[in-house]
Amino acid sequence: SGPDHVALQRQIVYLDSQVAIINGASLVDNIRFVDSSASDADVLQALADAGVDAAVLRDHGFAGVETTIRSASSVEAAELVLTAELELRIALARAFLQDPKVVLVDDMFARVDLGTEARVAPALDALVGGRTTVIVSHQRSVLEKTDSVVLLEAGEMVTVQDT
Repeated sequence: SGPDHVALQRQIVYLDSQVAIINGASLVDNIRFVDSSASDADVLQALADAGVDAAVLRDHGFAGVETTIRSASSVEAAELVLTAELELRIALARAFLQDPKVVLVDDMFARVDLGTEARVAPALDALVGGRTTVIVSHQRSVLEKTDSVVLLEAGEMVTVQDT
């Protein structure tokens, strides 16, 4: 028998600036999306690890973790819209819940301002700590956190720099 592809996929998390949101579902259900068997305590811990606490929820207009959410692209009048910051924190909470061995980060902060990046970056730092991580980024602030930087040009490796 060959490798267990599902188990292998669960060991890898891909994070970018576009976060898939389950419209009309609660925040908790949006996190549990990656592991339907996760307990409420596990989901709440993943949210905490991603930096989502009562103050963050309140600042983003949430009554609590059971609040129904919509992504900005599908919002209708008078519905709660997720900010880009909270979308990134949802992606991070899913990643914490999944507990991967490998994290692939592809320009995760591309669509947020420096203030949002500064607020969310500590959670990303906590996630990648002790894990194999590949980061694709044009932002020097992200690249400075790496052990080395590989520069590619036309699909070919040009240089490797230790940071």
